[in-house]
Amino acid sequence: MFGFACTKSSGLAARLGVRLCSSRRQLELIAKLPDDRPAALCRNSAELLMGESPAHRHLWDSVASVEECQRAVELAQRAMRRCCDNDGDHGKLFPPHVPEASHFLGDDGFALFSDLRQRVALQAATAYGPVVPAASLLSWISGSAATIDAGGASDAGAGGSSDAGGELRSYDWRRDARHGTFAPHVDQANQSDYDISALLYLSTFGVDFHGGLFAFNDTDCDRLVEPKAGRLLAFSSGFDNLHQVRPVHSGERLVLSIWFRREQGSSRLG
Repeated sequence: MFGFACTKSSGLAARLGVRLCSSRRQLELIAKLPDDRPAALCRNSAELLMGESPAHRHLWDSVASVEECQRAVELAQRAMRRCCDNDGDHGKLFPPHVPEASHFLGDDGFALFSDLRQRVALQAATAYGPVVPAASLLSWISGSAATIDAGGASDAGAGGSSDAGGELRSYDWRRDARHGTFAPHVDQANQSDYDISALLYLSTFGVDFHGGLFAFNDTDCDRLVEPKAGRLLAFSSGFDNLHQVRPVHSGERLVLSIWFRREQGSSRLG
């Protein structure tokens, strides 16, 4: 399939080899997803688990208040209109943890996101043990009719709310995105030192946007999560958690993503 071997080496060659091997493994996971799998909407941690697999998934509500999320959205949008990286054609990214972010968020905004990150870290520590923050990003995806053609499973009727462009279904590599913003991926394939991934949702599915559900792409089923302001989703960053974001068809979807390393001496998850 690829003309390289996963061998130990040093320096840049070693890091490149790890990245290539991880990318290959990620593609293999996507290719092995059975056709015509069902999709299920999950509303608690127990429903997120895949049989007896230790996927280390957790879901908490009300980690932040609706008012805090609304304020965070206003600050994030204001900052990202001035400075951001692009995430595909419809997404923007901004790192709220770097010192320079205070210039765009303002002192109060920088303090708010610092407090939100600390809450997420404390919640993650209750589930996974002591953790060390590795990175964070604000993600803002704007929906439009164009995203329906961007590739990605569409979801209708989730949570009783009608969504654009199709029925509740699992990812299908034959017709959905295989690269880019909406493609299934594994966080450790991009950053090998990540142990825990956490998503604090700042906007709500069916209210602020349509589409944009989170999906764990498991071999038996796609397990879907509705973003909800103040809801925190956390999971191990390894290859037991292939996942994706579904295309956003309308509205504005904002989330604070935070990645952690477990403290030295802790065993890796997944």
